[in-house]
Amino acid sequence: VCISSKTVGTTKIYFAIKQLKRKQGESLHHFGNRVTSEFMISSSLTHQAVINVYDLMVDPVSMTYSEIMEFIPCGDLFSLISTTNGLHIVECDCFFKQILNAITYLHSVGVSHNDLKVENLLLTRKGQLKIIDFGTSAVFRTAWESDVQLSRGACGSERYVAPEQYNKEREYDPRLGDVWSLGIIYLTMYYGKYAWEAAKMSDETYARFIDTRAVFDYSYKSPTKAHQFLCVKPGGYSPIEGIKGGILNSWVQKGGELDSNIRSNDEEYVNDSRKYVLYNILNPDPTFRMRTYQIWQSEWIKNFHVCDAGRGYVSYDNYIEMALRSAQDVEAREREYESDREKEKDKGKVERKESRKGHGFLGFGSKI
Repeated sequence: VCISSKTVGTTKIYFAIKQLKRKQGESLHHFGNRVTSEFMISSSLTHQAVINVYDLMVDPVSMTYSEIMEFIPCGDLFSLISTTNGLHIVECDCFFKQILNAITYLHSVGVSHNDLKVENLLLTRKGQLKIIDFGTSAVFRTAWESDVQLSRGACGSERYVAPEQYNKEREYDPRLGDVWSLGIIYLTMYYGKYAWEAAKMSDETYARFIDTRAVFDYSYKSPTKAHQFLCVKPGGYSPIEGIKGGILNSWVQKGGELDSNIRSNDEEYVNDSRKYVLYNILNPDPTFRMRTYQIWQSEWIKNFHVCDAGRGYVSYDNYIEMALRSAQDVEAREREYESDREKEKDKGKVERKESRKGHGFLGFGSKI
């Protein structure tokens, strides 16, 4: 990446120029299609948390492509984490919500990023994140389509890849892969290190997470906790259980004085909601993985504000609406999948329990 500038009147504007070259063994035709696809997707996106891409040029001699984009001077989030050995809880919450803003937008226009990681998040001087690198992104639904195009095979950086992507025999919803990556990003931000090397049972750290994670019965809602399902096995995964704080520094504090409307147990309430969200974002079964609109409805997300630099162009209610629309086709596909399983059972091809039937996972569909 190199930097260029242009003077408009008395103002000098800087641009970043990303040079793209062919991979070893890659055909010229495939290379051209790959670069053009990345440019067409990234240049069509308009969101404050997505990098602005302006132009694509090609050198006809060397066949090197150059992508022109806005210049972000403060480096990536990985560099910040490396120098601090983990961020403050308030910073983690703010950045998490900024990324959630961007994911909700991307999914609402039919795009999945497929390679979300701290290295692909640039940082402005004021603390605004910018998602970059749409080289592995996919258009899972065009404007004239109603069905989601499923993906197959692992995509992205291994530490952030969801477990279902390693099953080459089955297709998966790429949006749920982005949601999984969001959970990994949060743990990486807070602890300053990766959660595990790969979401495989051969990885000891990941296997320990599977053994100690909280388990929920998605047939029943919690009688005491809003927008949560019934917990049947309390979590014991220390990296998630050990995350506390944030609310008194980001929501209830105004001008250095505590908000008089705050309840004494609000911090504990939000901490519990944060743990619930992280456990369900990192649910190894994508059928029950938390959807973006459910994350928005959590008490954790509702009870803190993003910094001014990270504020979105659309309102909270609009994000809820976009995420709900995105979830409707997921629900329809799940019903279709359950119907196919029933047919296979009747033919004697599949034996399965009936406990999951009508689990009502998408039961929180009403607007706030």
